[in-house]
Amino acid sequence: MRGKLYIVALFYVAGYLPTGLGILVISILIYLFLEYFSKNRGLLITSLILFTLSLLLTPTPQSLTPIQEKWNYQHTVTIKSDQNIHDQSYSYVAELEDGQRVQLFFDQEAELSHVVHGATCYLEAELSSPDPATNPGQFDYRSFLQNEGIVAISYNPTLINCDGNSVLSHLYQYRSTLMGGLNETYQADTIAWLNALIFGDRQGLDEEVLGVYQFWNITHLLAISGLHVGLTLGMIYYVLLYGLKLPKERINLILLFFIPFYIVIAGANPPVIRAGLMAALFIILSFYKKRLDTTDILSFIFLVVLWIDPYLIYQLGFQFSFVVTFSLVLSKSLLTQSNHWLSQSLIISLVSQLAILPIQLTHFHFTNALSILINLIMVPVYSVLIIPLSILLLISVWLPQPISFLLERVFLSMQEVIQSIFSIMGQPYFATWVTGEPPMIAIVLFYISWLVMMRLWALKELGKAALAGCVMISILLIAQYSVYLDKNLYLTMLDVGQAEAVVLELPNREGVFLFDAGEEVSFSEVQSHDNYENIIKPFLWSRGIKHLDGLWISHADYDHIGSASQVIHDFHPELLFRYSLEQSELDSLDGTTMQVEKGDIIKWKDTTFTVLAPDVGKVTDDENERSVVVLVEYDDFSILMTGDITNSVEEELMNAEKLGEVDILKVAHHGSDTSTSESFLQHVNPTTGLISVGHNNHYNHPSPEVYDRLVKHDIAVYRTDENGAITIKFIDGQHTADPFIP
Repeated sequence: MRGKLYIVALFYVAGYLPTGLGILVISILIYLFLEYFSKNRGLLITSLILFTLSLLLTPTPQSLTPIQEKWNYQHTVTIKSDQNIHDQSYSYVAELEDGQRVQLFFDQEAELSHVVHGATCYLEAELSSPDPATNPGQFDYRSFLQNEGIVAISYNPTLINCDGNSVLSHLYQYRSTLMGGLNETYQADTIAWLNALIFGDRQGLDEEVLGVYQFWNITHLLAISGLHVGLTLGMIYYVLLYGLKLPKERINLILLFFIPFYIVIAGANPPVIRAGLMAALFIILSFYKKRLDTTDILSFIFLVVLWIDPYLIYQLGFQFSFVVTFSLVLSKSLLTQSNHWLSQSLIISLVSQLAILPIQLTHFHFTNALSILINLIMVPVYSVLIIPLSILLLISVWLPQPISFLLERVFLSMQEVIQSIFSIMGQPYFATWVTGEPPMIAIVLFYISWLVMMRLWALKELGKAALAGCVMISILLIAQYSVYLDKNLYLTMLDVGQAEAVVLELPNREGVFLFDAGEEVSFSEVQSHDNYENIIKPFLWSRGIKHLDGLWISHADYDHIGSASQVIHDFHPELLFRYSLEQSELDSLDGTTMQVEKGDIIKWKDTTFTVLAPDVGKVTDDENERSVVVLVEYDDFSILMTGDITNSVEEELMNAEKLGEVDILKVAHHGSDTSTSESFLQHVNPTTGLISVGHNNHYNHPSPEVYDRLVKHDIAVYRTDENGAITIKFIDGQHTADPFIP
């Protein structure tokens, strides 16, 4: 079985998949590795046993039962983490009596010196289930915590009578001491970088910097990974060997005791654990003069780590770390085919980026077409300059101040140069490949094609390997462009709180239109763009939408226009539709503008947009009454978009010849009692009403009278505060509603 343990690991991973898909995957794997299995039946039997155990025993996040209601807990717990620092709070993971885990949040002012890893404490807390995502593509905090085995959270609980600790608590304390020592020596920017590169804590890094690194797919350089571990252990090895002239056996013993310490100091994230355990296993084997295949060592660590904590497989850092490492280990024969460092670096960058591509598209729905070249440059820069200098900066805390000051100047100058280069490069629109979220079957087929390509490449069958590579990329392209064969029309009202944003996707992706891009009104001096960053943009990207054909702005209130400028900048709508009134906040927006008014008709392929309001001949100071009202018609299906119109505008609409009964009514003004009158509902007679409204909003929207009125007319009512995003699907004369929260 030497050198083939990775096959067993693949079978074990297949057990995490849904049963039917898992059986399909192992059937394909048996076919691909039939040559190995025919020569070694023990390998086949072991693989099937591991698949069965994984299928039966490994958990899924859905198998956890989150606490649905608030629950008062008063009993002992065991602290299972070090203190995690957030922007305005601290948190700990605690294990309850029944083995379930919860996350406890405390204000920064809380006195928590008695809370350490391994301590047993008495907890008085109100536990509740974390908030789930309410929109497609949105970050799901509940799923994120469930992926770590956490079922509930609590804010500012009482944690008293803590007793005991663990061995790790002393290492965590030393980690805090080291991080605190940086504060006395370096300035804030240096500390933020060192915390990220040495201690695995990116909290202090500027959001703009993190955004740049994410755009170029090089965030792995800011996280402690195998690269950091290897460089750190390598530097220690050469200092002890050539500086102190220690024998290699003693150096290996020192490193073996240092590795667990370093894993904890570096934050104990999955990449560090993986790299540290691999190094430790290599050292142990060297004592016994044993040599194992690298893939066997990596596969063994993979299986052991998952056996200890089966939820790790759902963590992005774990996935990236093991997939990239497996890929590079399996491609070692490719690297030996070339002696030139540039071609070897290109192979490493190409193999690494292709290996994680499906994972990246699943989580972020996009990748950067130039990331292979950027990694080709930045990985050596960090390997040769940034990371070694970071280690020297940590050591220089104990050296004379002039030395640490000089090293800090050099380090910050390098970072300034790197940031300047990225600033000059910008974030080119053409480099972003937005694919949407690939289906699971596409991911499975991609990796099977990837395995075939790597095997053919190693056998120097370059033509067949290139063909397999084309198949591999084609799988993702087919998944991406399958929307152009989708004959459904989709209307999605996003849950953006007490604001509004509605996306219209025409059949066969003939056009994509966004109606409003609102942000919730905030009374702080700085207005946020949370809805755009966390909901609107992720949704569009999850649907594979990189470009908008049109952006309709109903009126200039912030809850409808708050992120219009961000949408225009990132999605480049071909047309911006707005009312033609003068002196509006809309005048400051860039883009090709089409000023619309009552009576305008816009034809777009097989869809008609009829503007029913505003009537520019009736100027009003009420921004709501200026709202653009649009009747969208496709086939025999109709949608009425109403903005925040009032009853007086509704009276005018009822007198319009072109407005009759509609299928979908976007209820005006979040369900306020200033609109949606009895006579108006009788006139338009919709079958479905959609209300965009914030949860527990202080306006008490929707008005109980309006809601009851809608129900009385047998209108199916969906509201974002209860149903999350609502998607209406129309095909062949029928439409159905699909609320994100049933």
